[in-house]
Amino acid sequence: TQSLGVVPVDLSKTDILVSSSYKWLLSTHGLGVLAFNPGRFQALTPKYIGWRSVVEGLEEERFASFAVHSDARRFELGYPSYPTVYVLEYTTRLLLETGIGKIESHVLKLGGMLIRQLEDLGLQVMTPAEPSRRAGNISFAFQDAAG
Repeated sequence: TQSLGVVPVDLSKTDILVSSSYKWLLSTHGLGVLAFNPGRFQALTPKYIGWRSVVEGLEEERFASFAVHSDARRFELGYPSYPTVYVLEYTTRLLLETGIGKIESHVLKLGGMLIRQLEDLGLQVMTPAEPSRRAGNISFAFQDAAG
């Protein structure tokens, strides 16, 4: 959620990627993005199942025994938020056409400017200044955070 859409994400270095559909993906609330390392996928069992996650989900026999789909559908519980699907399809295309590298460069430049300005104000910046160690969010400590 804090990286997908703003910096390159190497799926070969993860077992599971989970992201929201909003924030850097520019879509609306309503979906979770789920991607699996193909080498780990078959070992994963969903904690919950729904009628969309099982084979022949509308048959009466589904209450006696069932089998989950062999692909990512096994993690679908019910119908997705179709408006969010349509928006996410559009924004994903927009992000890819713009270029994640170009977006990353711009965001890291702005983040670097913000870090310097926060430090000039005497604030303790929690986010690493080194661009290779951050994405688009900048965090800092403030004595009167509640205020």
